Formats: sequence, structure tokens, C-alpha cells
Amino acid sequence: MTRGRRAGALLLLAALLLGGTGCTAARPEGHPTPTAPPTWTPPPSDPARTLGLPGTPCDGTLGEPSPATLPRPVHAAGTTVTGGDVRLGRGTWSFSDFRIVPGIQRIGLLIQPTVHSVTGAGPASTLLAMRPHTSTAAGTIPAHFPDSNRLFLVRAAGSSVRLSGFSVVGTPQGHPYNGLRVERSTGARVTDVCVAGIPGTDSKPPGETFGIADNLTTGSVYRDVAVDGRWLSAAGLGASVSSDITVLDSRFFDNRASSGATFWEVHNATVRDVTAVDNGLAGLNFERVTGTVIIDRPTLSGNVVGDIRIASDQGSAHYVIRDPVLAPGARLTVVLPPTYYGHPERQRRSDIRLLVDGKDRTADLVRFITP
Repeated sequence: MTRGRRAGALLLLAALLLGGTGCTAARPEGHPTPTAPPTWTPPPSDPARTLGLPGTPCDGTLGEPSPATLPRPVHAAGTTVTGGDVRLGRGTWSFSDFRIVPGIQRIGLLIQPTVHSVTGAGPASTLLAMRPHTSTAAGTIPAHFPDSNRLFLVRAAGSSVRLSGFSVVGTPQGHPYNGLRVERSTGARVTDVCVAGIPGTDSKPPGETFGIADNLTTGSVYRDVAVDGRWLSAAGLGASVSSDITVLDSRFFDNRASSGATFWEVHNATVRDVTAVDNGLAGLNFERVTGTVIIDRPTLSGNVVGDIRIASDQGSAHYVIRDPVLAPGARLTVVLPPTYYGHPERQRRSDIRLLVDGKDRTADLVRFITP
């Protein structure tokens, strides 16, 4: 992985406004409740890097960013953005600490629903990052399952929000937190966005954090996104309590404690041309998912538990896996836990089909695992 150094003046990018909030339901994993708060050792930082950024986002090529200049739609904290399109030029846009918003979330950079779009100069050129060691929110992290970590670097909500052309990069804060959150949106579009180095410690709350968190949305489309865990992270993409979500041409890798992409209480999902490799749980993880899941041309390898994990105590969804990228002689591994959240597994093997060139090859190309 290329390790580039960042340069340029750092400016305080104040929140794009304080507004309403949603909530993420606690995600049961069927694991025992942790008995102590998660321990966390901050990743090493190179003092020569002004922000302590651990490397170039998602293996891109970062030049020398010019000093960032605040565009007109972005104002000082406490004012109101009435709407419009926000454009961020080259540079590292920095902010400090997690700000309290109505409800129970704390957000670093809050994108108000009145903002239609946020567009950067590209994920290798426009970086959003919290200044290192400026968080004062460590004490707000719950100690026990099933309570979730409610700290997010960036939050966007509202109908049909558009996000593109930037990176959200984790910095040392001494505790886990989440990356980019998209919530309460219909038809959200997230394109050409990288999230890198978001710290997490577990595959269940509160240590499970997300590089990208999709919550309470309908019809969201993620295209050409990447979550580079840098072996610091929990889950790459996490969708919860959403419907008709689509993930296209995207990569989720090196997320050490959880899955590349995970879906909880999602109704209908399409995953196409997605690579999920070298993650600490599964490449793709589905829990309490309903409806139909289409997985086209996935590349899944090097994931510790298996390629795909499916768990449900509430019913059986229909999975159609088409033309997976497999090494010669390899089979796709599908993990079906015998129990989930204390109840028998209800996902039926007969509802999982693998097709190659339109022909059913489930019998010879799928290896079901019951741990």
C-alpha cells in the first residue's frame, strides 16, 4: 500500500449544521454480552504527517493538496445552511471533536438535510478528517452489548442526498468511532468515496463500528466506494433497517474485526461487482435480511470466517449468487450458524442458489458451513 504524506494548511471545517437525528437499532450477533468495555490501543501515528493520517486513502495516489478554502455554502458553527450544492476543493478539511446533536448521536461534521450534494475533487485529493486527539467523547461509548457506539465522523441525512469525490480518513483519537453515516434518506447516491482507517474492535456492539453506515434509508445506491480498514477497523459497510439498497463496483478490505459489508434487517439488496477480501469475519454478512438478495460477480477471498455469512431467527430470504469469481477448483463458502440470537437458524439452504452462465451450480460450487 502506498504511504503518501499530506501537506497543506489545515482549516477548521465547521459542521454543515446541527439538525435532526435518527437512531441505529442495536444489532444482535448471537454472541455473549461483553463483560468489560472494549480496550483500544490507538494506531501508531507518524509525527511527520500533520494529521497523523496512516496512509493514502484506499490505495489512491495523493499529490500535494493545496490549502483548503471554505466554499460559500459552508459557514461558521451555529449558522444555518439553507440548501444547495457544496463543492470542496483539494486539501485536507479538518474539524475537531464530536459535537452533540439532538438525540443521542455525536457527529464531527454534520451535513444538514437542506444540502443537496457534497462534491470533492476526488478521494485522493479531498480529505475529511478529525484533528488527532481532539475527541472528548470517549466516555460516551457504551460498555456493554447490545448498545452501539454513536460517534460518527460525518453524517448526511435528508431526501436524495448526493455525496461524491472525497475520502473520510480516521485519525488517532484513543477510542473507536464510526466513519460516514447516511440515514433517513430516499434515493441517496454515494459515488467515488473512500473511507479509510476507522477504528473498531469487535463484530458486535459496542466495539463494532462501521466505515460507512447506512441506516433507515430506501433505495440508496453506493457506487465505486471503498472502505480500507487498514487492519484497524471493524466492519466496512454496515446497512441496517433499510430497504432496496444497491452496492455496485465497490471494495471492502482489511477490516480486521468484522465483515467487509454487513446487512441487518434490510429488505431487498443488490450487490454487484463487489470485492470483499481479507476481512476478519465474512466477506458479505447478512442478518435478519428479508426479500431477495442478488449477488452478481462477487470477488470474495481471504475472509477469516467465510465468503458469505447468513443468519436469521425470523425467516428465510432468497439469495441468488451469479457468476462469482473463484480460483480454479475453489468453492464459495456460505456460513449458516446453527443458532442466531439464541434461536434456531431459519435461513433455508434451498433458498440459496448459485448460478454460473445461467445454470444452477449450487450443488458443486457451494460449500455450506455450520460452525
